[in-house]
Amino acid sequence: MTDRKTEESITLELLEASEYALTWSITELTTWQKGKATRLDLYLSIEFEDNNYYQKSKLVLDREIKRKEGLIIKKYNNENCLLLYVTNGNTLCMVFNKHVAVLREYYQVQTKFISFKRKISRHIALN
Repeated sequence: MTDRKTEESITLELLEASEYALTWSITELTTWQKGKATRLDLYLSIEFEDNNYYQKSKLVLDREIKRKEGLIIKKYNNENCLLLYVTNGNTLCMVFNKHVAVLREYYQVQTKFISFKRKISRHIALN
């Protein structure tokens, strides 16, 4: 059996953020990924520079699960509920806690997602 693990990693700079949500571009990631696999497994590391908070969780992006807004990734935690999704414009968005319900509604009724106003010095590393 061949080990498919890779030592390569990529860091994506955060585009916009608010108290409950983060947004960053994944255009670099889509060009960086090699091959034509139907699924892309990522280890997500989130580092918050202001309070040294660190959270790591495995995410699976399945290209076969499609909606009009793009691909969707979900990771739920008892303490910190969050939702991640990818828009058609190669933007990866993450929303925490109470805003998850708002985003579910966004997918159902296709309302416009309000862009984030406040920028925070944070980044995300995918490896």
